[in-house]
Order: sequence, then structure tokens, then C-alpha cells
Amino acid sequence: VEAIQDGTLSVPSRFDVFTSLLPVEYVAIESEFTRLIDEFQPTLVLSFGVGHSGALLHLERWGVNCDDAPVPDNAGVIRTGQEIVDGGPSHLPATIDVDALHVRLQEQDVDAVTSDSAGRFLCNHLLYYGLYSAQSQPVPYRMTFVHVRPLETSPDVLPQELALLFNAVEKLLECLY
Repeated sequence: VEAIQDGTLSVPSRFDVFTSLLPVEYVAIESEFTRLIDEFQPTLVLSFGVGHSGALLHLERWGVNCDDAPVPDNAGVIRTGQEIVDGGPSHLPATIDVDALHVRLQEQDVDAVTSDSAGRFLCNHLLYYGLYSAQSQPVPYRMTFVHVRPLETSPDVLPQELALLFNAVEKLLECLY
């Protein structure tokens, strides 16, 4: 978020990009996400979170209508086996063609894989809630979630890790339009 805001990460000029850090709380993430959608009326929503090890980027294919994590959110709430949207579909597909995006990223030498599980904590919660909410918009936005592998934080490696990530995100944005 800061890299986009301060210009460290290059965003194609044809994009109007708005960034936000969302709260790590089940209830607050929904209200803040809804507020941002109402304010900016986006055509595309890319959500990012730290997740899987392995490939640099994990492109999520599905949001699952289930919160099921043994750890509390930042408000102390633990959810086990609870639907995100009561009576909603069990799964919602990303509304970005994740497989085609993956191919395009591979062609650009970006270390990315597709994933069928965004977990059952707040990354999945946001993805499912966002996909469900898009359906009620006058013009539904396209959306997926991208997990970024944990970066090596030692001072001698972090600059290279960040450069690799910024390059990957720049190419990701280019591939979407």
C-alpha cells in the first residue's frame, strides 16, 4: 500500500488506483470494504495478504462461505464453521480469469501459482464477502485475492525481495488490462 502511495511501485498511468489497509477483524473488514466500494465505485478489486510459502504470488480462484480459524481476529473474535453470508452459496469464483492471468504472468517470468484455498480466516472472508457484495452493485466489479509469500526480512535480502514483489505486482496490473 505504501509503495503505491509513495510512487515506489509503478502503476500504469491508465489506472486510477486507490489503496487501503483493512482491519483484521471480521465485522470491521466488511464495513470498511463496503465504505470503500461505495466511495470509489471500482471496476476491479485486488486484495492482497500475506499467506502461503513457495511461489511469490498465489492467485486465489474461490471464496468459500465459511470462517473457520482457531485464532482470534484483532477484536478477539474466533469463528469456527460460521457462514460469512447466511444462506449464501458455498463457494464463489473469482471474477477475474485467474487461470488466464496465471498464464500471462508465467509468460512474463513472474513466480505465481493458482490456489483453490484462501484459507478460512480473514483473507478468505474478505474474498467471499467482496465477491458476494459485487453481485449487488449496479456494475459489478471484478475481484480476486492474491496471497504473497512471506518475504525474507534480513537487511541484506529485503531490498531484493521488495524489488521482486514490486516487479511482480506491476506485471500483474499490466496483465489485467
